[in-house]
Amino acid sequence: MAIFALTVTVIGTSKMQFYITETIPYTCFMERGTGEMDEERRGTVRKVIQLSGGKDSLALLLISIEKGCKFDEAVYFDVGEWEFQAVRRNIEKAKKLCEEKGIQFTTIHPPIEFPTLAWEREYIQRNGDKKKGYEWCGWHGCRWGTTQKTAQLDKYCGDNLQIIGIAKDEPERLEKGSGNNKAYWLAEWGLTEADCLKYCYDRGWKWLEYEPLTGEWIELYSILDRVSCWCCGNKNLKELYNIYRFLPSYWKKLEEYQRKTDKPFKHSGSIFELAQRFKFGCITKLDLKKFRKEADTDAKPTE
Repeated sequence: MAIFALTVTVIGTSKMQFYITETIPYTCFMERGTGEMDEERRGTVRKVIQLSGGKDSLALLLISIEKGCKFDEAVYFDVGEWEFQAVRRNIEKAKKLCEEKGIQFTTIHPPIEFPTLAWEREYIQRNGDKKKGYEWCGWHGCRWGTTQKTAQLDKYCGDNLQIIGIAKDEPERLEKGSGNNKAYWLAEWGLTEADCLKYCYDRGWKWLEYEPLTGEWIELYSILDRVSCWCCGNKNLKELYNIYRFLPSYWKKLEEYQRKTDKPFKHSGSIFELAQRFKFGCITKLDLKKFRKEADTDAKPTE
């Protein structure tokens, strides 16, 4: 059975040096203007690492264990059938590692499965009309799945400290997530997304996805920028093209979902419209325009 992966190149990875002691400065619990941690909370707050199964949160967990950073628990929100199998295997591996180290590992499940929320459950719209399903998650920026996930994690963690795997080169996400009860150790340590991926690779962690229609194994980070849900509407056209090309079984699932709604998957078209573009190797509309122009030129008779 062949193992297939595109070449992965990590560009601009800085040399990683970790100056980590047992006591981490949790700036989100500092009194404003004092620069000191709230003594009342210092000894009572539990520290919970959020694990999604992607490179950043996994690097956060591995580094914290390796460098002896004290935390109490790792928590994973299970998105069910929307998770890549490669991610699910790494979650199981991480769970086993935590158990070996005596670290509590908790899996949270949504009260209602995401496919049910997307396509089956009725809800009342703001105008009072009934509608069946939220449809695409991420469509026009409506990330209802992320909202559900964040709400459940916040509810579970309560007043405890949530340690979230966001790297230093994601300033918008850091700014959006700032607030009480949140800490971003990767950013505090000065680690980029590329650093995190390299750290995981160097320790033997891979995201190999088996594609049954081709019999090949695909390294997900060779074809995707992020290994979030395979049906995430935030995936860019390059990622979607690579799913179409290298993970056709997942593309077929996207087609099944597209048949449930008139809403296109992206502004640039439905899953079926994107497939028509991708089969000619055209990712952007400009690529398609260029292809059609060249096709028209080739079709013209020469004198």
